[in-house]
Parts: sequence; C-alpha cells; structure tokens
Amino acid sequence: MTYSTSKPPVTKLTKSELQKELQQANRKFQEQIILPSVLLSEDAEFLSDQDSTAFALRIQQVLRDSKEMQNNLEANIRKAMKKHGEERRFVAITPPDEVVKGFPDIELKWIFGKKEVVIPKAASHHLLHGWKKWREDAKMDLKKSLLEDPELGKKYVAERQERVLLDQDRVASRTWYNEQRNRWELDPIAVPYAVSKKLVENARIRHDWAAMYVTLKGDDKEYYVDAKEFDMLFEDLGGFDALYLRMITAGIPTAVQLMWIPLVELDISQQFLLILTLCRQCFTGLWRSSIVSRAKDWTFVKIRDINDDIMMMIVFPVLEFVIPYEVRMRLGMAWPEYSDVSVSSTWYLTWQSEAETNFKSRKTDGFLWYFWFLVRTAIYGYVIFHVFRFLNRNIPRVLGFGTIRKNPNFRKLRRVKGYFRYRTRKIKHKKRAGVDPISTAFDHMKRIKSPPIRLKDFASVESMKEEINEVVAFLQNPNAFQEMGARARRGVLIVGERGTGKTSLALAIAAEAKVLVVEVKAQQLEAGLWVGQSASNVRELFQTARDLIGYSFLSFNSILCARSVYYNNDCYETFTVGGIPEGHINTA
Repeated sequence: MTYSTSKPPVTKLTKSELQKELQQANRKFQEQIILPSVLLSEDAEFLSDQDSTAFALRIQQVLRDSKEMQNNLEANIRKAMKKHGEERRFVAITPPDEVVKGFPDIELKWIFGKKEVVIPKAASHHLLHGWKKWREDAKMDLKKSLLEDPELGKKYVAERQERVLLDQDRVASRTWYNEQRNRWELDPIAVPYAVSKKLVENARIRHDWAAMYVTLKGDDKEYYVDAKEFDMLFEDLGGFDALYLRMITAGIPTAVQLMWIPLVELDISQQFLLILTLCRQCFTGLWRSSIVSRAKDWTFVKIRDINDDIMMMIVFPVLEFVIPYEVRMRLGMAWPEYSDVSVSSTWYLTWQSEAETNFKSRKTDGFLWYFWFLVRTAIYGYVIFHVFRFLNRNIPRVLGFGTIRKNPNFRKLRRVKGYFRYRTRKIKHKKRAGVDPISTAFDHMKRIKSPPIRLKDFASVESMKEEINEVVAFLQNPNAFQEMGARARRGVLIVGERGTGKTSLALAIAAEAKVLVVEVKAQQLEAGLWVGQSASNVRELFQTARDLIGYSFLSFNSILCARSVYYNNDCYETFTVGGIPEGHINTA
C-alpha cells in the first residue's frame, strides 16, 4: 500500500477553466493598452470632421450669452445710478509724470454726475458666483455624506488629523532652541506656511526689537521670529507688512505692543508734538467725561434760559417800541396782522418763537421769579462786560495791531482834574461848616527842641553866617534892636532845589532862637471859589499872625509848588521870619 505526499489543490477549478480565464485576462490587458491610442485617433478624426462646426457655434453662443449678461448688468447699474447725474464714459490715460511701469495705464471711466462706477465683468461674476455655489453644494454634500456614513466620517477625520500632524511636523522641523538667548526660535521662511495652514494660535509684535513672537496651536512655547530677516526674504512679496495684513485677514489674534522710546532720541519738534498730543488727549478725555458732560449741559441750558429771559423781557419789547411796525415787516422782524398777508419765516422770527415758548414754560407770576431774574441778569451782564473788555484788549494784539494804548498824559490830566475837584469840594464843605483853615493853622504851633540838624552842624553857611546870627539875635531879644533904633531884617527867603536842606535850616534857626513855629502847607493857600483867593489867603495869614502874636515865625512848605510852571518846574520851599511889632510887618 503506497501513500502520496502531495498536498490537496487550493482551487476546485479544472485545468481547462484556468486556461480559459487566463486567456480572457490577457485579452482585457491588450484592450487596455491598445484601445486608448485607437480611441484618441478616432476622436481626433471625429472632432475634425464632424464637430468642428458645432464647437465654433458653441463658442459663439457662449460669447453672445456673456455679452447679453454684460448688457443686462450695465443696464441695472445705469438704472440705479442715473439719479446722481448725467452719464459719461471716457478713457483716462495716466499723465507722463505719474507713469510708474514705463508705460501709461489706460482705464475706462464710467461716471454718473460725481459718482464713479467701476465697470464689472458679468462673466467673471457669473463664474465666481457659480464657483461659490458649487463650493457650498460640495460642502453640504460632504456633511451629508459624513452624517449618513459613520465609517466615512471616521475616515475623513483621521485623514484630517494626519494632515494636521504632518503640517505641524513640517513646521516643528524649522524650530530650534537658542541657548545663548535662552529662547525658542522659528525660521522666518516657515511662518507663511504656518499661517496658511492655520497653525498659529496668536502672535505679538515688538517693532522696537524688530521681533515677532508666535504661539502654535497645541504648543505652549512661544517662538521668536526675526522680523528684519523675514522682511529681507519676502521683500518682493510685501515683506513683514504683507504678513501682518495676512494674519489679520486670517483672524489670528495679533497684538502690537507699545514701544518705549527715550525722550533723548526725539528732536525738539517731536517732543513738542508729544506734549501737545498728550495734553489734547487729556483734555479730550476730561471734556468727554460724565461729570464734565453733565456740568456742560447744565451750563448751556442755563445760558440759553438767561438769554431767552433777557430777550423776552428787555430786548424784544424795546425793539418793538423803537422800530416802527412797517420797518420791522420789511426787515422780517414781525408777523403780519391780517390773515390775507403771508410772509416767510426768518431766523429772527424763528428765534423769537422758540424763545417765547421756552420763556412761557418757565415763567411764573411770583416775586421770587422776578427777583432771581434781576440777579441772573446782573451776573450775566457783569460776565459779558468783562468778556468783551478782555476781547477788546487782546484781539487787536492777536491780529497783529498791538495793544490799544491811550496817551498817558490824558490819564494824568484826569487825575489832576479829579484832584482839583476834590479840593474844591473840600473847601466848599469847610466853608459851609464854618471852618477857616488859616485861623486853625495857628492851633498847631510848636516849639522845636531837637531839630533834624543843628545850626552849628550845617556846612556851607559861612557866607551867610552873619545874616543868620542877626536873625537869631533879633528873635531872641527884639527889644534890644528897638532901643538902639536899629531895624532888623524883616524877612528871609530861602530858595533852592528839592533836597538841599531848606526846611532843615529853617527848623535849626527856630530851635536856636527858641521861638514857636507855625507850619502852613500850600494846599491851605490854594485858590478857592473866586479869582484872587490865594492872595487873600496870604494876607489873611499874616493878619492872623499879627493878631495872635507880636512876633511870628512862619514856615511855608512848598508854597510855590503849585506855581512851579513860572519857575521852570523847580519846587521851592520858603519861610518868613518876622519879629517886628504889630504894624511893622511887610506883607508884600
């Protein structure tokens, strides 16, 4: 008995069946290789012979449809824009001075009045909207397929995750750790790829450091990007500014941090503009604050109410009383009295109507309203007066005419006139009260014990020492001169400029002679109510001296100051010394 060592066959097909299937597979393989070339040649012959006319007709039909769409679009635009003005179409050529690319740009302008319209391409819009519609339909179909087939959804998610991981690996391969700077860095050439693949979580830019810090999705590290290097690499594509706009468009949170610039790096104009900008921002913020806004609104309302009250209570009635009705009608300041006459409303009548409405809504017939009206009017007038006074002083200076200055001599003249009026009123008052300034002057006689300068201490008196000693001796013992039949000096007049010691010399002589001194000021001898009053006052002064004492020492301080115009504006001080008995004093 023998046993076979061969394994049982894998398939149950017979040899003839296997041979037949192999022949069929060989035939299909030959068809796949040979038939495409045959079909291509046949299609070319078919197109060239049969469909060439139809293809040209289809092109013409598409062009006609595109032209019809363009005409319909322009008709709709023309219908919507004709309200702005006349339609104009012209060709605009760039001026030679503004040519940038070496040749002028030619542009077709379509203008309605002052509104310019860009001529669109209807076919492009049609294709764009068709592509958008197809994209939305494709998205809806994909979502529907993913919801209906869970397996397809899992497969799609897996493919997306695999693609995202692949993109992250590509970006991660461009990162490294800088040990010197102690930071992670990203190659600038990989940044646009990361932005396009939506791998950037956020970014912050520091222009003062020429750096950008990028955070990738799924990674907590912050990567440093050299902005200068990026700008050099992509200079032809817009540089760093184009990247910033692209990140903003993609919705990536991008922060531009403030830069600290030292003031020493700014010139004087930049520092001035910085201070001016800060002040303007502070003032704007303060002006727009809630507290200032409420105070501002309250102030404006009060000012408007005061204006309306003053106009209704004072200005409008005065104008109606002063200006006749016919003139006010011609000027548009009055409404017609008859219904058959019509006039158009003017700004004055509108203002009057609004003021009257506001006035009647607040006015009451009580005493308090009129009292507060007077108070508000007084305060308002005071403020307005000083405002116009300030403007009158400063506006000419701002306009370049300088300050309006009055002649100071007129101011001095007003002061002199005021002084003389004051003296006249004072003299009249004393005359009415029965007070005589001449007689009352002797009530203040005094004896000089300690003069400012003693007679022996005076310098430069050697030339008149004999005369002074004679006056002193006469004052001390007047009877001795009478017994001897001699005649002493009847009077002494000291003349000199201001500050030469005339008064001090007179007081020193009086102290040396030990006699009383009567001081009379020039104001007491000024002109009164009539001509010749000054001379009368002088005669009355000497007559009073004769009546009171036989011997008198009179000191006139600045008696000639009022008459200085006759002495070249030199002010003299005089004193008269008399020791002659009554009847011997010369009053000339």
